[in-house]
Parts: sequence; structure tokens; C-alpha cells
Amino acid sequence: MKKIKSTNLIAMVIGAIGIAVGLYELITGSPFREYFFSLFIGISLLGTAYINNSAWTKEK
Repeated sequence: MKKIKSTNLIAMVIGAIGIAVGLYELITGSPFREYFFSLFIGISLLGTAYINNSAWTKEK
């Protein structure tokens, strides 16, 4: 079974939390500039960790 590195897991969790907070702010009607940054950073962290994990598991 392929394992996920702990740093990738931490980045994915932080990214998912950022996305959740951004979506919550979007739903509650916050201004665009308040939720855009958390959505952007969350998607970036989650995507980078996923791509990094995919590349790491292919090397094994």
C-alpha cells in the first residue's frame, strides 16, 4: 500500500480547511476580498500537495 508523507497530509488538511472557510464566507455573504484569499490559498495548497504526493508515490 502506498503511504502519504506527513508533510503532504498536513498541507492537504490546511488546504481543505482554507477551502471550507472560504466557502463558508462565500455562503454567508462576505465581501469578495475576504473569501478569495482563503479559497485561493486553500486550492493552491491542496493541489500542490496532491501533485507532490502523486509524484512521490510514482518514484517508489
